[in-house]
Amino acid sequence: MRPPAAPSCWPGDAGNVPGLSLLALPSASIARPVLAPALGPAAPSTATEDLLWSINLQPGDTGYDLRQARQAFRAIRGLGARAVRTDVAWGDLEPTPGAWNVDRERWYRAYLALAREEGLEPIVILYGGSRLGGFWAVKLARERPAAFLDAYSAYARRATAAVAGSARLFQVWNEANTPIDALPSSLDTQVFLAGAAAVRSVKPDARVIVNLLAALTSPGWSLHLRRWLREAGPQIDVLGLD
Repeated sequence: MRPPAAPSCWPGDAGNVPGLSLLALPSASIARPVLAPALGPAAPSTATEDLLWSINLQPGDTGYDLRQARQAFRAIRGLGARAVRTDVAWGDLEPTPGAWNVDRERWYRAYLALAREEGLEPIVILYGGSRLGGFWAVKLARERPAAFLDAYSAYARRATAAVAGSARLFQVWNEANTPIDALPSSLDTQVFLAGAAAVRSVKPDARVIVNLLAALTSPGWSLHLRRWLREAGPQIDVLGLD
């Protein structure tokens, strides 16, 4: 699906990227739906049936309890949403280098299968998680960038494999242009490329999402976006604007 024609938030050259979709991702809780364009092949439309509504729900919001997750998914459906956006957090799955948490992997698999069972399209965020400050991979990114990219690729492949039966939409990292992002900005597009390649190596028909914070609190966001599209645009299927 092509981006909408000349929207006010879209920098001049971004609309020229073939096949790139836009996804609106304002900060949301379970009570606040998010409006996003459809991700299928249909032409842009304002009809309700052609819009994908999603709500953010993080595993910690449910206490990693599938019974609470089911209740939350049903509440999301009750609000009229059709998708749920959630971390499959690197810090959960690999809390220390090479130590993969198989039990947490099983939980994520069951969690996203449950979302699908409850009629929701999962949007998977392949990210470190909410507590990046002391996460081992952040130090690795600053000291040994190539080793970090290898580690992120390995995580993204294994996480994708764990949930591939339930998910087709995968967001690579999260708001890499924010001042509080833990990664050096020089790694942004390398992370996108590594993540996209890892996801597609496991699930070739996946849709790859990259998002950014387009707000007054993040000046220069359009410059980041232009650079990302120039350096990684062909590997990005969907652009999320927070």
